Amino acid sequence: MEFWDRIQKDIGKNLKDGLQTIRDKAGELSDEGKRKYRVYDLQSQIHKLMAELGAAVYALRGSSKNSVKAPKVTALISRIVKLEEKLAEIETGKPAKKPVKKAARKKAVKKTVKKKTVKKTKT
Repeated sequence: MEFWDRIQKDIGKNLKDGLQTIRDKAGELSDEGKRKYRVYDLQSQIHKLMAELGAAVYALRGSSKNSVKAPKVTALISRIVKLEEKLAEIETGKPAKKPVKKAARKKAVKKTVKKKTVKKTKT
């Protein structure tokens, strides 16, 4: 009977381990499927907005205004940029880097220039 009890114990343990592995893999595959669906959904939204953007620019073709600076066009472009950032975030798994504003960029450049000049004068 000891032999039979040991076999039942091993089978029970292996079955539990196997079921846990199946649950883990199913969760991973489910997460991957959700991620792929989000990517598809964002790509679809971007495609629709680009079509709308093209229609807006085409509608402005006869006007004397700069079509790129039209409020509707700039709004559509900003929405597309935001969706592209989200898409990049999902595809890479990392948050997208936000563009640095001009004032902050100038400060960063000034700091690096000061550091370089200080180092040069010390040597």
